Amino acid sequence: SRHFTHLSLMYFSGVKREQRGNMFSTVFLTLIFSIIAEAGRGSIRQKDDKSPLTFFVSPSGSDSNDGTSRSTPFLTLSKATEEAITSGADKSGGSITLMEGRHIWEEADGIVDGLIGPSSENPFHIKADDIDTVVGEDVLLDGSDLLPPLSEWKEDQQGMFCTKSNFHPSKEVNELWFTGIESVTGGDNVLGIRAQHPNVLGGDRDSPEAWPVPSDPQERDYPLPGSMWDKSARLSNNGGETLGLIDCNEVVLSPPPFCFSPNYSLSGNRCTNGCQQITGKNLKSAAKECPLGLPDCPERYHEAFKSHPDPKNTNIDMNDCPSAFPSCDRNSQDTWPWCLDLHNVGYVSDPKSEMDYNPSSGSNPGEIYVTACVDKKLLGPFPIVAHDTEQGKIYFNYTNFAVNRDKPAKQTSLWEGMTSCWKYDADKIEEITGGKVKTDWFRMEQEPKYKVVSRAVFDNTLEWWHDGPGEELCVRVDDPSLGVRVKQRGSMLRLQGSENVKVSGLKLFATEFQAESKNAIGFSNTFDKMMVEYPGEIQLNPAAVINSVFQYGKGMIKTTGPVSDSNGKPTRCVFMNNLVEYGEMGVELTDCAGGDITHNTIHHIYNGDAFEIYKHGCDCDGCEWDHEKCMFEVAFNRIYDVGFNGHCDCSGFQTKFGVVKEMQLHHNWVYSLPYHKGIRLDTGENGANIYENVIWNTAKGATFKGGTIEGHKIVQNTAFGSKDVDFSVVEFEYGTGSTTPWKPYNTKSIVYNNAVDDWRDSGNRKCTEPVCVESPGYALKKPKLKNPWIDRWERCEKNGPIPCHNDWKEMGYWLQEFNKKTQTWVDTGVEVDDPGCQSGSLGKYNSLNYGTCTESKSDWITSGSWPQVHEMLRDVANYDFRPKQHGKLVGKGKGGAHFFNSKDIGAYEAEATGLHYNIPGHVETSASSPVPPNGSFDVFMDADLMFMGGLNAKKHLIFLSTSFCDVATGESKKQQELPSPSNIYTPNNSFEIGLTYYWRVDTVRNDNTVEKGPVWCFDVAESSVQHKSTLSWNLRTNKSSCTTMNIEDHCRSCKDDSSFRFDGDPAKTCEWVKAKKTEKRCKQTDNNNKLVKESCPLTCTNCPDDNDDNDDNECKDDESFMLNGDPKKTCGWIKNKPKNRCKKIDENTGIVVAESCPVACNNCPEI
Repeated sequence: SRHFTHLSLMYFSGVKREQRGNMFSTVFLTLIFSIIAEAGRGSIRQKDDKSPLTFFVSPSGSDSNDGTSRSTPFLTLSKATEEAITSGADKSGGSITLMEGRHIWEEADGIVDGLIGPSSENPFHIKADDIDTVVGEDVLLDGSDLLPPLSEWKEDQQGMFCTKSNFHPSKEVNELWFTGIESVTGGDNVLGIRAQHPNVLGGDRDSPEAWPVPSDPQERDYPLPGSMWDKSARLSNNGGETLGLIDCNEVVLSPPPFCFSPNYSLSGNRCTNGCQQITGKNLKSAAKECPLGLPDCPERYHEAFKSHPDPKNTNIDMNDCPSAFPSCDRNSQDTWPWCLDLHNVGYVSDPKSEMDYNPSSGSNPGEIYVTACVDKKLLGPFPIVAHDTEQGKIYFNYTNFAVNRDKPAKQTSLWEGMTSCWKYDADKIEEITGGKVKTDWFRMEQEPKYKVVSRAVFDNTLEWWHDGPGEELCVRVDDPSLGVRVKQRGSMLRLQGSENVKVSGLKLFATEFQAESKNAIGFSNTFDKMMVEYPGEIQLNPAAVINSVFQYGKGMIKTTGPVSDSNGKPTRCVFMNNLVEYGEMGVELTDCAGGDITHNTIHHIYNGDAFEIYKHGCDCDGCEWDHEKCMFEVAFNRIYDVGFNGHCDCSGFQTKFGVVKEMQLHHNWVYSLPYHKGIRLDTGENGANIYENVIWNTAKGATFKGGTIEGHKIVQNTAFGSKDVDFSVVEFEYGTGSTTPWKPYNTKSIVYNNAVDDWRDSGNRKCTEPVCVESPGYALKKPKLKNPWIDRWERCEKNGPIPCHNDWKEMGYWLQEFNKKTQTWVDTGVEVDDPGCQSGSLGKYNSLNYGTCTESKSDWITSGSWPQVHEMLRDVANYDFRPKQHGKLVGKGKGGAHFFNSKDIGAYEAEATGLHYNIPGHVETSASSPVPPNGSFDVFMDADLMFMGGLNAKKHLIFLSTSFCDVATGESKKQQELPSPSNIYTPNNSFEIGLTYYWRVDTVRNDNTVEKGPVWCFDVAESSVQHKSTLSWNLRTNKSSCTTMNIEDHCRSCKDDSSFRFDGDPAKTCEWVKAKKTEKRCKQTDNNNKLVKESCPLTCTNCPDDNDDNDDNECKDDESFMLNGDPKKTCGWIKNKPKNRCKKIDENTGIVVAESCPVACNNCPEI
């Protein structure tokens, strides 16, 4: 009727009264038929109507609605997608708006299948309500279920609560959260811990207790010993302290024979000898019977195999790979692959174990994690299948570790990589033992450790256990007011075979979004302004991600370039302005036709690379190289605190397979990676432009391979404070165990104007040599050209002269290398007239400072007399990496090597005052990332104030005062306007020693709207202690108390009611009122018949006049107070060190300071 009335009025408005009667029936019937015809499509729309489509989805909607209005929304995204496609989304475009609320559809209901927008410039939009004004924090895709309050659970014993049958979780719970506990990033949930032994200390990665404040301001953030992310809790360390694992006597595995192709040329499949007595301590005997009920056991196989008598003899039966387990026939559909579970059983021997992990009624015995093959990795989880308590043997099934069920011929982690159990082949063992041992080596850890996850060890607060789908879930808590939510859904948003689609403004909890192409459809999809908490692995094949936040992820964020079934070249990958924090893994980009990887912040990642960039999509058949379209832009990223799992062959930026070709790698900060390299350009021949990066406090600052087809241009970088080497520009592949030993590098590279301390890679460079050398043959003997490539090269004598022959500059030796995989000779990219790596003479154009340099004292004094880099920069502690004015880095570089007007060395120019200071990372809507950092405790008197500008900024307004309230409430005068992109403010006067300063930066956008910035603060140092800082501040230790200031507690007596909950909803506090639609919400009345503005007067600007009589009784510091008449020693000065200063007596008044400064001295009377 609504449509009919609207159309009737439009039609009849221009018709005379006498004509309307005859026409009415005709029009009415026409409209009725139109409505009937359109009924199946859910909306009335003319066939040639090209106006944008509009659909709505609501948690309270129904898929039987037409979905075209807020009053008739759909329930699921898949239904809205279906209707959009039917209605011509590819021509008309339009949007699907997800309305406010908690969406809990199942995985299939969130599939966007076949949706195509008009174009990449005019995509079809799936968006949160009000995304144009506010990021849709009120639109939630929730992969968890919030269970009833604990008061409704069964309390089996003190502190242990179990679900009742009417609300057992219907699906297996693998993640659980306790609500009502603040997370490390300020959320309202923290992960629970599955019941385990030994107990986890401090919680998981999202718990503030898991991240204690470091004792030293320069010490990196490190998880609490015994927490889930603590290295000692996951690895054995062979003798080091281990809080999270248990020592055991041995770990025994019993793998089936492993077939492999040996390097020697013999026909037939070769076999290992299986496993005789596989254990760290090589026990001489073992039990011959299995525990009751266990179908198979490792002892049975100790007699099944003998040492390999002759691995090179093809006539030996063992070399034919006989089936050790006849019941496991890969060709039998009746037994494969479930039969594998019978033949991959190992045990942990721990006679001291007092637990019993045998299955009991209604529960499973749990899982075990072990350090089996090496101590670098904790393997698991493996299901426990039995526990022989008399012998202390916990038996477990490791089939998934040993065999790939879906692809049995594919190797698994048992056989692969640095943590492989099978380390060497028979030839190697025979060589090592002089022919005495003719068998492959199945290695095991010498001091193995383990931990168990089981209901049997349900003994610690915030632990939980689930018996299985539809079964009982139990938690143990000290506070029964906490809520519980459990993960119950998979990926709730999936673009599938869709194109030209933009998704924006959604918040996801315990779920993730995905994108996958099919049938050559999948171009130009974008995810924008997404807030994703606790996701699993995210795969975008392909899709762009911009302006989004990812917290507490369990898997990697993967994006690829190819579109499935498309003959065109892969697409360009885009990952821009995102924040990834406190996740298990980082970001992987593969096979992209170039990419934009800019303005991202990645920090607190458990292990692996922050960014892996592999394989170049422009290197495809029929593809032409286009610099603008194909080059990777990797810039303005901030990576820190990555890697908590000990040694890892990983990096902040890791590249492989040609992606560095013409890559622009610049303006990045990479730091606090003590087990990782900062930048590693690996496995290729191409060259990149590497400039204006700052790298410090890593295992190795940067390693640059490649540089033979095109040379690297390594200019204007700063690197210092790393463990091994700060910059390594290698001339060949140093590692003889590498897949490409002796591969030549950097024969066309240039290296100038870098502020770097150590250029020696693991002792391979002498400190009297140039920072890079002109030829791969510099430190090698003359090659034996008749020998195979691997045997052709030999280093010069260790204590002899280098170079050690006159022909070392000859490039003709390096034109080709032998590829072992293809058994062919391939070009290396080196040409006979290559100039070699150019860096100037030693000590000129690049700084260098080695901790030990004994090769030649006279040469060192002459050419290496550089101070350490941190001494030549303005304020390393507070992230000001500009050279000291008039210092050694100023004007000493090579002119014309880069874009700088000056010849300064390093990533920044000294005279940048009033211009722009690069601060990389995730750009927020308001100004952020202040320099000096918020809460800094030792800022110089002459410091500049710098910041990262807000998004879409036209200019920024600077406010500065020693009064927090003046800055926070806007009562302080604006100090200066800085037109964007200027971000350096130099105060007219120096800061005063001992005072605390507050400052704020407001962002004026291009549309003249103003985004008010947060209030930052810092203390001015009383001494030059900063000169002792060799690394940057960790942002936590010694943080000034000024950061605790807030308007509610320090500037007004009027406060919001902290207990307020609108209509009893725990999420709708005064902060909820302030976040969005504040004016409207303040006028509402809650279910207590009280106006919201009365409960939230501060938020709703409903405070009484600040000059009320009550102010007379308010506890305040005396604004006129000056200790002993010194104008610098105000109450603000007192509060910086109140412990001693508050006890002093003013010489002029005889009054104790605590009485004049009661707030600063915490001396206010209790009310």
